[in-house]
Amino acid sequence: QAVLSAILLLAAASLFDGQAFMRLARISRIELAFGILAAVGVVGFGVLQGVAVSVGATLLYAMYVSGNPRDALLGRLPGESVLGKMHLNPQAQPVPGAVIWLFESSVWFFNADAFRRRAREIIEQAGGVTWFVLDAEAMTQADADAIEALYELRRELRDRGMVLLVAGGHGQFRMALERSGLAERIGRDKIFASPEQAVEAIERWRQGPAPATLS
Repeated sequence: QAVLSAILLLAAASLFDGQAFMRLARISRIELAFGILAAVGVVGFGVLQGVAVSVGATLLYAMYVSGNPRDALLGRLPGESVLGKMHLNPQAQPVPGAVIWLFESSVWFFNADAFRRRAREIIEQAGGVTWFVLDAEAMTQADADAIEALYELRRELRDRGMVLLVAGGHGQFRMALERSGLAERIGRDKIFASPEQAVEAIERWRQGPAPATLS
């Protein structure tokens, strides 16, 4: 029994990759926590049960992240043609008369409420703003809840005298805008390939007549 135990311990020790845990510690602490949870689960409960616990925890975390995506306000970087996240770049300056909001996820039924809630917070804080630019660079999908959330955002902005501009967006997201008729309601002259193009249009509208659909 002693010899068998020693063999099993050596075999188990050979499965433990300490360098992999060190890499996880440098790259992502949440992944390190999942790795430790998996190791403890396997040792404490058995292989299948330990793996099930770690997989379950990972899925719960993925659901939380999907339901609460990150977002950021963008501003001009000195000497740069691109926009930067204002909370990461203290030198970035807001575009006068505009708020540029990056939502770092597609909008779907699982996070549509988070999208609405955060959009309202930004609208409340955006005093004296005419243009609301939604940076949709991260949006590749859109379901019925997403389209309804965007319709609500447009209506709320219109009621406050603000104009919605959409920048970016890919694939299924753009197709959903077209099929739902939302692209027509927003105005095709207010949908751009990038937030930088939207800012350029805002600058032109300041200097000359605004487009007829700017309402």
